[in-house]
Amino acid sequence: MSTRQRGDAFLSAAGVCPLIWTGGDVMELRVNTPDELIAAVPHLMGFRVETSMVVVPVGEGLPFARVDLPVNAAERTEMVDSLMSAYGRAGRGEVMLIGFADDPSKVDPASRQLRESLAEAGVQVRGRLWAGEQRWTDLDTGHGGPRTAEAASRVDTEMVLGGRRMPAFSREAVARSFTGDPEPVTRYLPGVAGDMENSTPARERQWAIGRAEAFFEDGRALTDPQAARMLACLQSVTVRDQMAVRIRCESAPTWGPLWDDLTRRSPDELVAPAATLSALASWCQGDGARAWSALDRIPADQRQSYPLATIVAAALQGGVHPREWDRARSALDALPVEGVEGPGARGSRTEPPTMGEGRPSAGPVR
Repeated sequence: MSTRQRGDAFLSAAGVCPLIWTGGDVMELRVNTPDELIAAVPHLMGFRVETSMVVVPVGEGLPFARVDLPVNAAERTEMVDSLMSAYGRAGRGEVMLIGFADDPSKVDPASRQLRESLAEAGVQVRGRLWAGEQRWTDLDTGHGGPRTAEAASRVDTEMVLGGRRMPAFSREAVARSFTGDPEPVTRYLPGVAGDMENSTPARERQWAIGRAEAFFEDGRALTDPQAARMLACLQSVTVRDQMAVRIRCESAPTWGPLWDDLTRRSPDELVAPAATLSALASWCQGDGARAWSALDRIPADQRQSYPLATIVAAALQGGVHPREWDRARSALDALPVEGVEGPGARGSRTEPPTMGEGRPSAGPVR
């Protein structure tokens, strides 16, 4: 049996067809070999993966996850505990485990320990793979083969046609995409503050919603004065929530670029609302790497005091399904509209509704 045939038989027996979120739809990625499954991982995570343990769900209902590969027994236990916070409550489902390292011996102990804990929680591990730079190995059968350019090309094509962006070179590259120069926007903030003193909350709210919806229709980026005004308006929890309820799984790919752009251009003291909306849109698209990177733009001393950011982070960490956002959206929609405060102020309603626990998602755990 050739390497290719062994791979086909392995995946045919496992029935590996990971389901991938592309906006509001679920894309079923059909892979024919372990090589193709490994090639799909950067697309699932949003960036190239190195020295990591990756959990890939087989079918719908469990999250993708990536953690740093442990190097000793204590770190293996810590890894398992971290992942079981997302998978322990599932009670069902099937996954593949893929370890990225320079040698299979660095993956085998961690994947065995994780398989045992998942089995205790009712989650079946269909297979364990080692992925090196040039080769892969099935850790249960010993079969293996090369990682080929053909497999990577086929997966790249299918994922792009399915609506997924090409993965970044690294997680650091994803984080850098949210960092820009705030100076062009910052210089307009004093003028915006003065203008808002002579305006009304209703007028500012109406402008912010209208400008955001114009972006949704035509995709034109906000000018620097408009960006400054939008960031100021977003300091109102009410305005932020009006933006949040417009984000749905099916519309997130269109809303995301607006909040990504404002997150890049915002000074740190005003970035929390835009970064949270950016993270929310990324989560709704199943792009956990971008969601975490957006949340990381929020200064550490602001994160715990910004409840919606905390909710999105908890959803990512716990593998909550993006469709759970619909329930939170309904609750936000039902709340009364309040005024808009000036830059740096907070709305009187500071606690958005909490999301109920639901089915885990296709968004990766950090």
